[in-house]
Amino acid sequence: MSQVSLLLTQYHDLLTQTLEDKQHFHQEEKNFTILTSSHPYLNSDKLNNLRRGKEKLEEKIMEQYRRMDNSPSKK
Repeated sequence: MSQVSLLLTQYHDLLTQTLEDKQHFHQEEKNFTILTSSHPYLNSDKLNNLRRGKEKLEEKIMEQYRRMDNSPSKK
């Protein structure tokens, strides 16, 4: 019976922590939305452009690695 009680306590603690994390996430998301809407340099178009630029750079880096792997080794 003590194991059941312990498990219930752990479950309650985990549930409480999860709910607090969820509330914290939503509050941070709300704060970010407020920040980006009020700051001209952080609007969604700018962020999307930055993300796309990052993706392009990552693609170029991966292409370089592929070229290095496919090139014949000089011995």
